[in-house]
Amino acid sequence: MKKLTEKIVLLICLIPFLFCNCSKEDDFKMPYQTYSSLLNQAGENNPTETILLNELGISIEWTRVDAGIFKGVLSKPIDLTKTTLIIQLQAENRIATGGFINSTTIRFNNCDRNNIIDSRDWVSTAVIEMKTFNE
Repeated sequence: MKKLTEKIVLLICLIPFLFCNCSKEDDFKMPYQTYSSLLNQAGENNPTETILLNELGISIEWTRVDAGIFKGVLSKPIDLTKTTLIIQLQAENRIATGGFINSTTIRFNNCDRNNIIDSRDWVSTAVIEMKTFNE
């Protein structure tokens, strides 16, 4: 009986896909566009960026403001009412504090676990991800 129930549940879950004409890539789109990149920085140098995905059609110029403080200027404004931003540091005991200053500027601090700006002045593989939703 258990196997029959599992098969029925599986069939019910697959029903929507039976009627979907999903043969073209354009048939299914996410409700947002994504910008995703990795940042690295050391010493007094400006961060370097590796873009992983850029559906927003923007570029970001990153600068080091001071030890542990960074600013990114977007090439065009984005709608802040429809955009999320995640900045995640990939280093142990490090957090990023900050976000959008306005529709063309991001600012974040590289902090230790006590929320004190890291004076060692480095960022190793920070993840930057923006999603701008369509509706």
